Amino acid sequence: MYTELSRRRLKQNYCKVTLLDKKVLAVISRDDLVYDRKGGAKMTITKSCGLVTLAVAFSLFLSACSAHSPFIITNTTDSSLVGTTSFAPNQGRVFVTEQTLPPEIEFTLIGTIDVGKIWYGASKNALDSMADKARELGANAIIQARTWHQPSGFSLSAPHGSGKAVWIKDISALSSSGVTGEWY
Repeated sequence: MYTELSRRRLKQNYCKVTLLDKKVLAVISRDDLVYDRKGGAKMTITKSCGLVTLAVAFSLFLSACSAHSPFIITNTTDSSLVGTTSFAPNQGRVFVTEQTLPPEIEFTLIGTIDVGKIWYGASKNALDSMADKARELGANAIIQARTWHQPSGFSLSAPHGSGKAVWIKDISALSSSGVTGEWY
């Protein structure tokens, strides 16, 4: 999201400062403007300009948040795809394990998944969201899954998680190869 300030004169005495999304940040009076020698208006550092600067900085700060930022304000699930192979969404269960897969298991890495919640909860909440995203990506398993709690959104200890979404060719071979985990 690109944020840009625009200033537009309102009548003779005021200047309106807005963002690209047309939200009004402030209406600055003519007293807050200083004119240079060529007749152009420049804003001085006043209370109004300070509030505008603070609002713009805060909106830029929030717009670049990742799933693991402590400043997220909604539950967030990010994914980054690896390669160009796409899979149809998976309607079945997803196997989630903390382990890496042994060499005898054939799999295709689809991408990574990162989840951040904004409220208190169990690690299972993060794993459920990761499994939902894996289904959307067409994965039937998540490997190297890990969960933790950190300050986020509106809590001091919200569940977060990350893992790698994969498509395992023969998912039934997991139990015979010693891979442990849970189905979601």
